This record gives sequence, structure tokens and C-alpha cells, in this order.
Amino acid sequence: MNTDNHTPWDPTPDFTAAELQAIYEATADVQPMPSVDLDAAWESFRTNASVDRHPQRIWLKIAASLLILITVGLASTTWASRDGYQYVEAKQTQSLTLPDKSEVSLKKSSKISYPKRFGKERLVSLEGEAFFDIEKAADPFIVSAGDVKVTVLGTEFLVRESDAGDVDVAVREGKVRVESPDGSVVILTAGDKVSYSKDSATLGDKTPSAQEWSWASGQLVFMDEPLSKVIDAISEHYDVEITLGKSRMLDCPFTSSLPIKDAKIEDLLQSIALVMDMKVKSQSSSSFHLSGGYCK
Repeated sequence: MNTDNHTPWDPTPDFTAAELQAIYEATADVQPMPSVDLDAAWESFRTNASVDRHPQRIWLKIAASLLILITVGLASTTWASRDGYQYVEAKQTQSLTLPDKSEVSLKKSSKISYPKRFGKERLVSLEGEAFFDIEKAADPFIVSAGDVKVTVLGTEFLVRESDAGDVDVAVREGKVRVESPDGSVVILTAGDKVSYSKDSATLGDKTPSAQEWSWASGQLVFMDEPLSKVIDAISEHYDVEITLGKSRMLDCPFTSSLPIKDAKIEDLLQSIALVMDMKVKSQSSSSFHLSGGYCK
């Protein structure tokens, strides 16, 4: 058959990067919402597609490219969108920007939900722990965590809800209003912290706050904290088990700043061992033992 008069098939679609972005955003209600360099991904696809003229191979590449775009980010965050709300569950510490440009650092295993567009109230719901850097605006920003409601206009603060329903609120900058179900109210300013007990349904007194939000900036900061709290924080962040040979070491005070962003658990434990005169033994990839030790 003579095909000289036929136009050769061009396997590269005529979609632009912007058009592909629009197609992808149209599926946001059912897909995760990762942050990807779409132009770079599309250019890589065009380059690969242009060197292969077999239609079956081309469509396999198209499917692979779309699969990459859909699944990137699943390891760190699960997104869902329905009924005008965004629902986010962090599988590791995750930063996100809210509709009013406020920034949130969401701790691993925490969940947050918020409307796609804020109304007269900027209301978000939190399960777990998050550090908020709120854009100043006339409309109040409200965090609902368990039984507690935290109201601000513009500030930096931390909210932590435990599995038992207890809630801690600590303020780094500005002023917040913390209200419990019985109507009790505590006003916090920079450096203050208050705790709510689910069992007693009451707010405690204001107390000085340590740098409990330090994990949001990629480090754990401890000031004369018992070693047990240090071990618990590291175990939670890395999802590992850490045991001590001497149980009395758990009460020893520890002061240090430990970087956790991209840091290996082995290096972190070695730095603790150096300060506390201990030895680290790796029992498995998720289990470590600290032996010896001296309280200074």
C-alpha cells in the first residue's frame, strides 16, 4: 500500500503544560494533591515520547507519566477534597498554606480540615499537633481541637491534642484566646502555655512555655527536660523503639538542640550518648538500646 501521501503520525499530543495542569486540577476531588514541577515533568515526557514511534509504547509512556503525576507525594501526605472542604493527613511532618496564606506545619500522623474558601470566620479543625503562622486579618482565625477552641487575629502558636482528648496551647508570638466547653477563658501571650484536661473538663493555669514548636523548624529543643521526654520525642518522630539499660537515667535532665530534618536516627542517638556517657546499640532498623550513662 502506498502511504506517501499520508501525513506521518506525531505521537506528541498538542496539550500545553497549562492545559495538562487544568486537567489535573479538575480531578482534585478524587486524587492526592502533590506539589510537582509540571513543566519539567511534561518536558521529560515530550522528550521521551518523541524518540519512540510505536503507538503502544507511546501510550504506555503516557499512562506512566500520568501515574507519576497522580501518585507523587502519597508517601508524605494524603489529601481529599469534598463538600467544599480540604482534608489533610500527614504521614510525616508536612507544611501547607491555607486559603488566607497562613502557614501550617502539621506534625506526623496529625489531621487538619479547612474550607477551600474562608468566610467571616477562618475556621480549621485539628486532630494531633500543628504549629500555625497566621496572616493578620480582620476576620478571626479559629482552631477547633477536641473540646477546646483557640481564637486569634494574627500570631504564631502551637496546638496539640492527645489521643485522650487533652489539649495544649503554646504561644510563640502575639496573643490567643483559649476557651473550654464550660466557658472558661484564658488569654495567652508570647511565651505562655495552657493545658486542658479532658477528664476534669477544665483549663489549667498559664505556665511558661518551652520551645515545644521547635520540630516545625526541623529541630527538637530541650531545656533541662528529663531524658524520658527526649526519648519519647525521638521515638515518635522516627517511629522507632528506644530502650535504656539504666531506668534511673530516664529522670536525668537533658539540654540540647537536636536537628531532625534529614538527620539519621543513629547520628541523633550518638549525640545523646556523647552527652550522657552512654553507648548505642542497634538491635534492628527500628529498635535501639542505650546502655550505661551518667547524670551530670
